Amino acid sequence: MSVDVIGSTAFKQNWIDTKSNDSWFIFFESFFNDFHTKFKSCIADHAKEDERQVDRDISPWKFMGDEIIYSIEIKKSWQALFLLKSFRSAVIEHRNEIEDSRNSVSLKATAWLAGFPVGNSVVDTPTGEDYLGPLIDTGFRLSKFASREQMVISVDLAWYITKSDSRPDGFYLHGLETLKGVLGGRDYPIIWWDMDNALTEKMTSVGLLSKIDSANLNKYCECFIERAQKPLIFPFCPDDNERRPDGYDEDLKCIRKLRNSVPDDHPSIEDGESVDIQISSDKDEQAVKNAIEQTEKELNSKLS
Repeated sequence: MSVDVIGSTAFKQNWIDTKSNDSWFIFFESFFNDFHTKFKSCIADHAKEDERQVDRDISPWKFMGDEIIYSIEIKKSWQALFLLKSFRSAVIEHRNEIEDSRNSVSLKATAWLAGFPVGNSVVDTPTGEDYLGPLIDTGFRLSKFASREQMVISVDLAWYITKSDSRPDGFYLHGLETLKGVLGGRDYPIIWWDMDNALTEKMTSVGLLSKIDSANLNKYCECFIERAQKPLIFPFCPDDNERRPDGYDEDLKCIRKLRNSVPDDHPSIEDGESVDIQISSDKDEQAVKNAIEQTEKELNSKLS
C-alpha cells in the first residue's frame, strides 16, 4: 500500500526564496511520523468495531521521496479488506487534516497484491530485505493513476475483497490502460475506490462517473484474471485453506528446484523450507544484481 504527497514539488519550490525556507521540510518530517501514527490508530479503531485481533506491529517497507510504502503479509483472508479499509481511512483523515491546515498539498493512495514465492520473490540484499517480481512492478505502474479522490487498486486485489458477501461498495472502473511492461503490453483495468464520497456522488449524478456494483466488479475481475493468465493468478490465503490456482503446486516445485541450482554458494533449500532467495550480505552490489538476474532468467524460462 502506498500513500504519496500530491503537489510536493511545487510546495517545496514555493519556499526556496523565502525567509521561511524550513517550512517544507518541517511538513515532511511531521508527515512521515504523523501518517504512520494515524494508520495504526485507524487499525485499532477498526479492530474495536470488528472485534478483530490483528498484528499492530506494522512499519513502512520503504520511503521513496515523498511516498510511504507499506508491505503487510496477509495471514487470514479477512485481513486484506480490514487493512485496506484502515489504510483508506487513514489517508482520508490525514488528507483532510492537511487540507484544513491550508497547505497546498494533498494525498493519494494505491494498493496491490503480490504473492510469494510463485511469481515474485523476497530478496535479501546488502541494504536489507527487498521484493522483486512482475506484480510488484504492476503496483508502481498503477500508482500514476491515483488521485486525491481515487485510491487505485490492482485487479487481483479488487477480486479478492469483493468475493464475499461482506464486500464494500464505492468502486469505479476508469477503463483500460496500457501499463509499460505489464502483461506483455495488454491493457489493464484501472479500478479505484472512492476517497471523497460527496464529490464523486455529485459527479456520478451528472454522468461524469459511473459506479460499478461490487458483485459485478468481482465477476469482471474474475474474467479478466482468467484471460490474462500469468503472472496474474487468483490470490489465496493458505492458512484459510483457500483453493490454490491450477498449476500452482507444479510452479512451486519448479521454483524449489531452481533455488537449489543457483549460484554455487547459494544455500541449499529442502522441501518445506523457505524458497525465497537468500543472498549473503557480504556480497558486493554487482554480485547481488548478477545473482538476481540469473535467477529471474531461469525462473522465466521454466515457467514460460
